[in-house]
Amino acid sequence: MCGVNGAGDRERVVDVELRLNNEVIDSHSLIAAGPQVIQFDVPEYVSGENRIEIQLRTDDDFAADNRWFHVVENEPPAAIPLITLNSSGLPVI
Repeated sequence: MCGVNGAGDRERVVDVELRLNNEVIDSHSLIAAGPQVIQFDVPEYVSGENRIEIQLRTDDDFAADNRWFHVVENEPPAAIPLITLNSSGLPVI
């Protein structure tokens, strides 16, 4: 999900683009007039670092806040050591 808050003296058309690992995944176009929420469809993350970028494409007066970055670590679950009395390493039930 992404929140967009249209502020200022006029409504603006905003194209909101979601990138995952530098690949465009989804985009929406809206008229920014007050707070709005956009929901993106995100595929499964790959193993390792997943770089997410959301970019607003619009003609506003403050372009510095038109990009948002986030990194999601997707590591496989770590093995959990188990102490057991069974010599084959299986849990005792």
